[in-house]
Amino acid sequence: MNIRFTLADPAGNKTALVPENENTAALRREISRQLMEGCDLGIEQVGFYDESAAPPHLQMMGGEFCGNAARSFGLMLAKRRGMAEGYLDISVSGMQQALKVHIAGEDASVHLSTEHTFSSLALPGGDKLPVVELPGISHIIAENFSADPQTLAPILQAAEKQLSAPAVGVLFWDAEQRFLRPAVCVWAQGSTVFESSCGSGSLALAIYLKREVQSGGCSMSIAQPGGRIRVVLQKLDGALISCKIGGEVALTEME
Repeated sequence: MNIRFTLADPAGNKTALVPENENTAALRREISRQLMEGCDLGIEQVGFYDESAAPPHLQMMGGEFCGNAARSFGLMLAKRRGMAEGYLDISVSGMQQALKVHIAGEDASVHLSTEHTFSSLALPGGDKLPVVELPGISHIIAENFSADPQTLAPILQAAEKQLSAPAVGVLFWDAEQRFLRPAVCVWAQGSTVFESSCGSGSLALAIYLKREVQSGGCSMSIAQPGGRIRVVLQKLDGALISCKIGGEVALTEME
């Protein structure tokens, strides 16, 4: 099957944006598998878009939410409309409301829902890891854990039993080096990937690290294997009142 798509590279988190039609709707899982496993482009996730929807809609491969894909989709739409700077609205799986994407040249930032809850994940042996639950994905904070498949496996086994989101991120955070190594599991796709960067994971980590801040603005540039993602939070009386993630995105048309 020949598949035309846009290859987006937001801080190394390579994402295939595939136009939705009557054929792709029934074959999302197989198309995603082919793109992620059957080519050498290093694709880490796949989204299917309907440009004619109002607002334009992006459906991720497992119905999850992805911040990097959202801002990449926004930049793709902006370029097709000849828009070098400004705002546009999109909708993305895992989110109930439309999202606003800000375009400034090759930089795309997306304003995200402030909805989140803190919980914990019980590991075998009694240890607990903090969890930041966002719409469409839950992120487990694994601070100063070794970022390898052997460490990841029991965390995901526990998450499958205890968390209900369509996707789970495990954020291996090196507090001393200030470096994030994210891994994301999408249950419906059956995929687990150590990603080059993670947008929603960056947001979740920032929310967790700034949980004691009561009021004011917080800005972080979070280093990850593929680059950096910018996170900006605004809090008032302990509540998160606005948040966004951003950074440059490279786009390439592929077939």
